[in-house]
Amino acid sequence: MNLTEKIEQIRRQPQHIRLRWVWGSVIVSMLLIFVIWLLSITLMFKTSTQADSQSADGLVSDLKTQISNSGPPQAASLEDYASGKSLNINSSEGVAPQKAAQPQNTPTTVPAPTLTETPNQSTSYTGLGQQGQ
Repeated sequence: MNLTEKIEQIRRQPQHIRLRWVWGSVIVSMLLIFVIWLLSITLMFKTSTQADSQSADGLVSDLKTQISNSGPPQAASLEDYASGKSLNINSSEGVAPQKAAQPQNTPTTVPAPTLTETPNQSTSYTGLGQQGQ
């Protein structure tokens, strides 16, 4: 019996039998996925622990060299401000001063409508207040 004949045989079964086939196939496929996932996780942990043990010393020394060669010194801390130490600020730190900019777009003011004016309304709203009268 090939696969298409088996599918046709299952289609002719009552609905509760077809549901058993569906749930059975779902459980089998999820178990297969779970086993593959479990094997890949264990393999990943095995390779990562071996690599970690071999390169831990190298990473520490690389981190030390990166910290020692990190470039310009850091900006002053709050502790330095509180203690009153002289603060040396490089020209590359902070925000560069900007020229005073003239306002290009001045806000426009729209006068409020007076009581004698009626605001613009859509034609669909004009008769709403008069219906109840």
